[in-house]
Amino acid sequence: MAQTASCCPSLEIETAINRCTAIREKLRGANLFAPASPVSSAGNCVTGPATASWRISPCPLLLTREQSAFFTALGPQLLSFYRALNRLYHDSTKGNQPAWVSGYLDQGKPEGLITYSRMKRFRESLPAVIRPDVIPTQDGMIITELDSVPGGIGLTAAMGHAHADLEPHPSPLTPHRHELVGGRNGMVRGFASMLRTAQGRHPGSIAIVVSEEANDYRPEMTWLAAQLREQGLPVWCVDPRQIRFTEDGLRLRTENGEDTVGLIYRFYELFDLLNIPKAELVQYAVKK
Repeated sequence: MAQTASCCPSLEIETAINRCTAIREKLRGANLFAPASPVSSAGNCVTGPATASWRISPCPLLLTREQSAFFTALGPQLLSFYRALNRLYHDSTKGNQPAWVSGYLDQGKPEGLITYSRMKRFRESLPAVIRPDVIPTQDGMIITELDSVPGGIGLTAAMGHAHADLEPHPSPLTPHRHELVGGRNGMVRGFASMLRTAQGRHPGSIAIVVSEEANDYRPEMTWLAAQLREQGLPVWCVDPRQIRFTEDGLRLRTENGEDTVGLIYRFYELFDLLNIPKAELVQYAVKK
């Protein structure tokens, strides 16, 4: 708990409890925090109840200005790393770099996926979202993983909403006012900007396709899709089985009727392709 000059410890505890309760109820209302009692739902189009729960903090994680600057600079650096790695891989396949590089990165991949990824139109494709797992140490920050299909996007955005909607003025618990990095809606705006850039001039709806293996993340991606629709984007979180393949392309039935799919955000790992319904049809449609 934060240090405070308050002469009334009971007010500090009461404030912390009220803040935690408000955050929990906000997340429960968004179906992102496990309900107190079991909730049932049915049907592919209906998002099941959230199963995640954890200890709620009354305050967000505080960063120093130096730490905030570090993370701000980290994004472009990681993008440069991905570009360099991608170029190294393709140069390796052409014989311009050691063959063991592409051989190592291709281990365990189906031949069809390797051929697909080496097609000219996909050669320069890079992850649209890069999430580093960062551990602060006495010697500085250490990155243990770079995740390009990360969970937590919708949840982090909803947490930002919950904290931003609390009393913003200094309180006995937070005597100094702090600003949320990116503001209340920074995560949603950033994701919306990424989707608009990726979709380009391809008309139609945007489908966030969540596999069965990633089902625990479906509630947060459903919440995120709803927030993105408020930003003016026709985004829907769907099961792969809800995508319909036609000779004219992929189609999707939404609450507004059936529409062409102009962009897919893949929320499943490529190692799980064999378990994804219609995965081959989706790849074929994108290729064509």
